[in-house]
Amino acid sequence: MDFVIFVLQEVFHHPFDRAERIMLSVHKEGMGVAGIFRLEIAEQKALLDDLRPELEELKIQEEILQYRNRLDQITSDRSMLELEIKSQMNLLEEEHQKDGCRSSINDVPKTGFGRILFT
Repeated sequence: MDFVIFVLQEVFHHPFDRAERIMLSVHKEGMGVAGIFRLEIAEQKALLDDLRPELEELKIQEEILQYRNRLDQITSDRSMLELEIKSQMNLLEEEHQKDGCRSSINDVPKTGFGRILFT
């Protein structure tokens, strides 16, 4: 029943109270008048009503695709940051070894953090 009211409001632009009266008329009497239109307009509104679930599904699929693309971008950014951190840590280790310090760097784990030990 809520769907019928929704369609009457969205497709036929009826206010809620009129849409509810039409819906109750269909429920009690088996028919109701949503509007009087030329044949072409009526066919267009019927087609729009038939396509509405598919259009809603497409909107949902597009939102999912946008979230997936954003997640891929975040994952890519994180990988680049991890590589940059590793590179910077290797440069630090090389500098300290040149200065005669003994140092070691643990491998950067998946969290992107590591430790530098100076002795």
